[in-house]
Amino acid sequence: MYFLTQPERVLIKLYNITTCIILCGDFNVNFMDSSSRSSALESPLHSFCLESIVEFHTRIVPNLQTLIDNIFLDKNALNPIVYPLLNGLSHHDAQLVTLLNLNYSSSKSQFIHRRMIEKYSIQKFIDLLSHESWETVFSNDNINTIFNSFLDIYLKIFQFSFPIKKQLYSLDAKPWLTQGIKISCTRKRKLYQITKYVKDPSFKSYYGRYCKILKSTIDASKRNHYDRLISNSNNKNKPNGI
Repeated sequence: MYFLTQPERVLIKLYNITTCIILCGDFNVNFMDSSSRSSALESPLHSFCLESIVEFHTRIVPNLQTLIDNIFLDKNALNPIVYPLLNGLSHHDAQLVTLLNLNYSSSKSQFIHRRMIEKYSIQKFIDLLSHESWETVFSNDNINTIFNSFLDIYLKIFQFSFPIKKQLYSLDAKPWLTQGIKISCTRKRKLYQITKYVKDPSFKSYYGRYCKILKSTIDASKRNHYDRLISNSNNKNKPNGI
């Protein structure tokens, strides 16, 4: 009952005509069963134009199929299309929803902010530190005041030497993801779907070994990719004296 009342209080504060609310998650209520529990949950949501859009089983195990993961939204405003996404990571299937009436940018890139630490800026940072007199730091006997004064000077030089700049970031930046790994991931999802319906322990053992080998392959591909980046980098830390 606590769960049934609290979402309504939250929605009362959030709801307005111009805001599209999407409520989703594992509700632990089987919406395929028209019981009082599912009705008690859906009734208050309908008053905020939030309707259930998932109509397929989301948790499938041998001898049991339930719909306990759901998505609630305004169908008229967003015009959704939803279907299951078999990712093989959980005994719950994911749900992927496309909102046809949602305006969005088709660009696959976005901007991020990062601190620029380069060879030139590192040298500038060292030079500024070497020219700092630090008189204000040691002019006091209180250890807390000394530390705060030192930190203030240090951070000012650090932020001046390594400013945060806006950069373009590609959302498709997975160069370690080879075509072979993509094919193996597709096969893994198909095997996972089969394991939900079969009880053969030898098949489940085979699926477990397949997942383990695929994970090792992905880890090795990532490691090799970043090792190449490091070996070809012009900004590597070198041991003292080299």
